[in-house]
Amino acid sequence: MGRTKRERRARRYRHGVNRKRLRTKQESTGKVTDAVLAVQKEWDEKKSYMANLATMGLAFDPNIAVKIPSAKERVVPIVAESARDVQSDSESDESEVDSTPVESEKSRVAEEVERLAKRPRPNCMGLPKSQIKLLTHYINKYGEDYAAMSRDSKNIYQDTPSQIRQKIKVFKSIPAYWDCRERPKPVVVGKGQLPFRRSKKEKTFGKKEVEWITYCLNRYGRNYQAMAKDVRNEFQDSAGDIRREIMRFRRNPTYWDAYKANNVAGVYLVNKAPEIAP
Repeated sequence: MGRTKRERRARRYRHGVNRKRLRTKQESTGKVTDAVLAVQKEWDEKKSYMANLATMGLAFDPNIAVKIPSAKERVVPIVAESARDVQSDSESDESEVDSTPVESEKSRVAEEVERLAKRPRPNCMGLPKSQIKLLTHYINKYGEDYAAMSRDSKNIYQDTPSQIRQKIKVFKSIPAYWDCRERPKPVVVGKGQLPFRRSKKEKTFGKKEVEWITYCLNRYGRNYQAMAKDVRNEFQDSAGDIRREIMRFRRNPTYWDAYKANNVAGVYLVNKAPEIAP
């Protein structure tokens, strides 16, 4: 009789598996906690598993230690139980036997395990790197304006202000993230300067572009409509395009300082381009 495909796959030897690591993983019992160490310290190798736990005040089977009554036991009349209790009390009085339970010497193990189980645990919650970066961006840009955060273009999952507030609350509750978050870099504003960051790479102009802009400034000043209608406008740039190019030309100190050096007291020199240092 032939084997199924699953049986043939199960009998196939996997050459890429590290057998030593696989055996260590299979034999591992997990991380050893403080409660396990407390039990291990009082363990007696000469006794059985159930006898060791009973000596320490621990339960082997929770169904026996905390038994849940069945439906038949729940419908037993209370009167029968009270009569049985009265009868047992009379028998105990006649026998006069001391039935005080003897505390085990190792019963403190149960108390130690209970104490370790009730102690507060450290917060081990983690967040994805993408979410940490997004929440840091929200906090640095909007502060506590959650409505503005929900309208941000980076909110690709369309989270509501309440959802973003809850995520930031979790982010702040983790000291490893909140204390080490990326803060916005301060903008150094000097006297007489505007508080904006200039791009690291300034736009460079070619020789023909410098001559064209210099010609327009010398002849038309700020009349961008007349510049657009000039016969030298080979690429048919609009008035708005020419205005933007001139603004970039003014913002670059290399070109603008050279241009002003060739113009004394605001007198434009027609058809003379500024000499730009190489």
